[in-house]
Amino acid sequence: MTQVFARQVSVFEKMLSLAEKLEKPISIHSRKTLEEIFSILPSYHLKGVLLHWFAGNKKQLEKAMDIGSYVSYGPAMVYSQDKQILLSLTEPDKILLETDGPVKFSKCFGYKTAQITFMPSVLFCASQILGKRYDEMLQIVEKNTNSYLGI
Repeated sequence: MTQVFARQVSVFEKMLSLAEKLEKPISIHSRKTLEEIFSILPSYHLKGVLLHWFAGNKKQLEKAMDIGSYVSYGPAMVYSQDKQILLSLTEPDKILLETDGPVKFSKCFGYKTAQITFMPSVLFCASQILGKRYDEMLQIVEKNTNSYLGI
């Protein structure tokens, strides 16, 4: 483990401890470190865990579901078959949707930087993939969001 990565892990663990102490949910945006995250999380009793902008594989998604994590999908899901497959394999009560920035999205988003106005398209795409009506998918995501946040 490099010194920089070791420091990142230390800071991450301090943040997890604080979230645990304050009984707050956490949102984790990882870049190619899901296995490390999965090895750290069991040491904490957290109110909610979100793997923000989920970029794992099928096996990692299964692990995320096993530990009760929420996963979120964003605008790339609209045109990424890999993301669509992952969404279809995600437990419906663990799905969250999002935008993320300042990433620019190609294809149907006209190379624009991520923005909240993309959400109806992301929601529509998710509803189509899961065979749900738009309003039904909206209710699912709203319920999941409230559950994740402890509302």
